[in-house]
Amino acid sequence: MFQIELLSGGVFWVYAVDPDTDNFLIFRRDEWRWIPIDTCKPYYPPAESYLKKQFISQIGRAHV
Repeated sequence: MFQIELLSGGVFWVYAVDPDTDNFLIFRRDEWRWIPIDTCKPYYPPAESYLKKQFISQIGRAHV
């Protein structure tokens, strides 16, 4: 699974890809929908969401 952003707005999880028809399967407005790939773009979370993320655990590290 990965996320896409519709060019018309909104971020959605992609649950399946149909390579024969170039469509993504998303869940939108309480129903499953096949969305043409050319109406989407990759979704990248804002950089701010990574700035506060702790990538290295503090467990077991000596504190000075």
